[in-house]
Amino acid sequence: MWTLFFLLMALDKTSLSRFTAWFLIWLGIPSCSISGLFLLHGVWATTPAAGGAALIALVALTAVSIAFTRSSIARPQITASASETLPSSLVASS
Repeated sequence: MWTLFFLLMALDKTSLSRFTAWFLIWLGIPSCSISGLFLLHGVWATTPAAGGAALIALVALTAVSIAFTRSSIARPQITASASETLPSSLVASS
């Protein structure tokens, strides 16, 4: 995840912005919250099977992120300029 942030912000790879967003939604939030809840309840598994399941989930959700990046899901259609849609008090005059 930090590598994606580095590529996106430091190296200005804007082509990765949609993938980074989907990747963080699918993997960032669950990896913190699910593991945190398991640790709090004392049921954190360290078996090879749990590691394999986590690896399979990582690969599957990365594939889902790639698929959503290429789709038109949540991609707004821009039809008007900001000066046409915003109140005149919010638009900077040029």
